[in-house]
Amino acid sequence: MTELDFIKHVAGGLERSYSALGKSHWIKPPQWRPTEEQFRHETQHDCLLIYLKGVRWASLLNASIILLEAGHVHEIGILCRCMDESFEDMLLFIRNLGQEGEPTKEQERVLKEFSRSNLTTHQCQCYRPESVIEYLGPSCAQL
Repeated sequence: MTELDFIKHVAGGLERSYSALGKSHWIKPPQWRPTEEQFRHETQHDCLLIYLKGVRWASLLNASIILLEAGHVHEIGILCRCMDESFEDMLLFIRNLGQEGEPTKEQERVLKEFSRSNLTTHQCQCYRPESVIEYLGPSCAQL
């Protein structure tokens, strides 16, 4: 198996996983906002952030495949940086919350930044870490 075949295999697995997660009770589909002329999520929470960052990962992997097949190897660097930043945000919400299950200041800040660009409301809602791990599945529970 070549490296490109491996990346295609990983991207396909991520796509299937996130497609299944998108049908779960954790993720509500975005609603059309005529005033903004785009789809927006009604509520925000850490599971939605992790889900959307993961969908972005799958998309960036597919973009990397296209660039590799076209021979544009150096251009993949920016995609890798985007994936790295997304992964850091995802890990922030997998880690323990603050005292008594409350979100930390850093978690609130990242969720608010995320919501400004992706959502219509701006109220932070973080679930307990167990629910995030349950949402992500056993592969991430080992983190």
